[in-house]
Amino acid sequence: MIFGTARARRDKIAKALHAEGIGVTVLDDMHETETSSFSGLVIVEEFPPLMDWDHWWEREADTWETFEAILPRLRASSRGLLVAFSMTDRPRKRAHMRGGIAHLISQFEATAAMERGIDFGINALEVPPSADAKLVDDRITAHMRTQHSTLANRVVVKYEQLRKASIAEATTAEFI
Repeated sequence: MIFGTARARRDKIAKALHAEGIGVTVLDDMHETETSSFSGLVIVEEFPPLMDWDHWWEREADTWETFEAILPRLRASSRGLLVAFSMTDRPRKRAHMRGGIAHLISQFEATAAMERGIDFGINALEVPPSADAKLVDDRITAHMRTQHSTLANRVVVKYEQLRKASIAEATTAEFI
């Protein structure tokens, strides 16, 4: 399952997954949820560089509403990946954004466990505009294809870490 407010980027990632033979359902509207369950979730969001906290919480509320709508479809053991396009290359602003992203994914994981008893591990990628889009797509595709769980959950990985490591390796390195 893939969803998010960054529709063009979401659709591009979904296309890359399909090209590799990975079945994925694109959720355009929270009322379109399937009756079948799934264990992999990709959330694709964009965060403008000057986004104020009011806009941040508004964006989070939209994403949160969709997450809660699909929560009943998550299998007992599921994993997720939030792909967050930060829309800035400035290190300080990117670090600030990663803090907000960490808070968001922590809430997703806790809600899945508390409300549904789901063992839901989620990590995030923070991707700046200067990122190599093909590398990002390749790493996401490899991660979703292998279905590897990671040593750590609730880790926000900087794009730069993906240049030499898989998503699973980068989340583990960040944890250690």
